[in-house]
Amino acid sequence: MPSAGIVRTLRHGTTQQRARSILLTGPNADFMEPGGVDPARGFSTCPIQGPFPYGTPEQYAAGKAGLFPTEGGPAIIEIETPDDIPARDIDAGSEIRFEPGVGLEELLKAWPTLTKKVL
Repeated sequence: MPSAGIVRTLRHGTTQQRARSILLTGPNADFMEPGGVDPARGFSTCPIQGPFPYGTPEQYAAGKAGLFPTEGGPAIIEIETPDDIPARDIDAGSEIRFEPGVGLEELLKAWPTLTKKVL
């Protein structure tokens, strides 16, 4: 269950099909895109307020939807996570990434109780 401490609201840009899967079971570090050669190895998110030096979640979702047009179009997953779930801050805070050994296990354990939605 989420802590009573600080909650951060994060977003992940993806496709509708992937968003539905992630909502049901949580992020999958072993997920491989069609035609891909490397697994995801984690779950990338960003704070809703940015900064967005590499694009917004909406731009990222649109790009994924363009690459995978049979996956239902763009989607944004919005997740409220307790601040005590560890994560790797990348690129001066513009990407918050959950990886095996750095928060992914804690995120998956809390996943059923987290507030999340598809935008």
